[in-house]
Amino acid sequence: GLSQGVLVVEGARQSGSLVTARLALDLGRELFVAPGSEGTDALLEEGAAHRCEPATTWAIRVAGCRAPPALRRSRRAPRR
Repeated sequence: GLSQGVLVVEGARQSGSLVTARLALDLGRELFVAPGSEGTDALLEEGAAHRCEPATTWAIRVAGCRAPPALRRSRRAPRR
């Protein structure tokens, strides 16, 4: 795949953003969402995604969509 994870910052319950989020989960990718919209809040309520506050969202973008160490899955091998 092209990415290790997906960041969704906004989306309605039935939107392209949430279709992308569901596909990311189906492919075993990390899913990060910013709270505040109907769709992203639903993903958080389901426990399907990591919650990203503005500072975390910025850190993910700067790191090339790699999760901060505290949010990385422990079973994933470190990047080289």
